Parts: sequence; structure tokens; C-alpha cells
Amino acid sequence: MNEICRLWEGSSIQGHNNATLNLGNMFYYGHRVPQNYHKDHKWFRKSAYQGNEGTQSMLGFMFFVGQGGEQNYLTAYQYSLKAAIQGNLKAQLILGVLYSRGNGIPQNLSESFR
Repeated sequence: MNEICRLWEGSSIQGHNNATLNLGNMFYYGHRVPQNYHKDHKWFRKSAYQGNEGTQSMLGFMFFVGQGGEQNYLTAYQYSLKAAIQGNLKAQLILGVLYSRGNGIPQNLSESFR
């Protein structure tokens, strides 16, 4: 791990959500480190747990399409719902698709248009 990662990790351990998000982004996009979806999940999950709606939405998408692991519609729903409640439009779109198709949750067409 390079020096920048070490600095972000230290800040993340101290509870700085932006540092946690930055670590996830570094591994997701492969900035200054090899791209690694398993490592980005670790940091994105921590950031999502800290309440970051953008990260919750990103994880919802990743689980929806199976990026960096198995496709899991229920987990996609859970992360997307948290972000959608905070007003994240991408998460609301994912929820609409999940409800319309009945992926991982019971199909509910009225909810899909909400």
C-alpha cells in the first residue's frame, strides 16, 4: 500500500468519512493502486455504515449488477433504500427497477413508480 493509502487509512480509522470514501474510490477506479473491487467493498461498506448516501447508492448498484462479487438483489435493495431515503436519485432508480422486476423483493408495481 502506498503512502497516500496509509494516510487515508489513518484518517478513516479516526472516523473521517471522506477518507474512508476516498480509499474506496482509489480501489474502485484504480487510482494510484491496482483496481480491486474486494478492497473497495471493504471501504465502501465502512463509509456506508457511517451514513454516506453516495456510498450506499454505489454499493446498491454494485450488488445490483454483481460488480466485485456475487449479484445480490436483497443487499442491493437494502443499501439503495438507505440512500433513497436520503434523496439519492440513483438509488431511487435502482429501487424502482427492483420493485418492477421483483428482484430480491416481492414485485410491487405501485412502489416502482413512487
